Amino acid sequence: MDALARAMGFRGASSIQRYMNPDYKKTYLTVEIAERAADALAGKGEPPITRDEVLDLCGPALRTPTAGTAALSSDVDISTIQTEGLVGDRDFPIYASAQGGQTGMVVTFEPVEWVRRPSPLIGVKGGFGVYVVGDSMEPVFRQGDMLLIHPHRPPVNGDDVLVVLTDGNGSTEAMVKRLVHRHDKGVCVQQFNPPAEFSIPSRFLDRVLKSVGSYRGR
Repeated sequence: MDALARAMGFRGASSIQRYMNPDYKKTYLTVEIAERAADALAGKGEPPITRDEVLDLCGPALRTPTAGTAALSSDVDISTIQTEGLVGDRDFPIYASAQGGQTGMVVTFEPVEWVRRPSPLIGVKGGFGVYVVGDSMEPVFRQGDMLLIHPHRPPVNGDDVLVVLTDGNGSTEAMVKRLVHRHDKGVCVQQFNPPAEFSIPSRFLDRVLKSVGSYRGR
């Protein structure tokens, strides 16, 4: 335990001992502790443990996400978002969201913070995160969860996606839902609260972006 603590950047075992205690009351490790442990343990053991396996100890941090609805600025190309204003190794942009719109969330594509890049989006140009506001995808996702968006990987049925919509007049917004299937006239998507499936006609579709993970909000 002492060697692990030192490998995680702590002085000694007392810094992590409470996380090993069976009486530890939290269900999951914090993201920070899980990331430190992943850095220290990845590749060790037989078979070697992976970084993602360690990060799973912080609960739903790497699970497939879903939630609410977002409005996008029509003059933003989210496939070429630049990573300016980096702080150390924190090069992953998180965009602001607030309650609003008919379906739950409004997103402004100005970074409100920069965080350590999550493993599902390492090396992915234009990847970004956004906080959930609203409850349309509970209990799968709740307010405050951070969604991870991959702008280039094609989504498949059952994926959680950011559906970018257009009204044909230069205005765009986006809904985060679960992709049920594509059809000749558009896409069918699902939400959980209240439970519903509905189709979005092709004439309103701009693009459908895959969501590859989430961090559970505190």
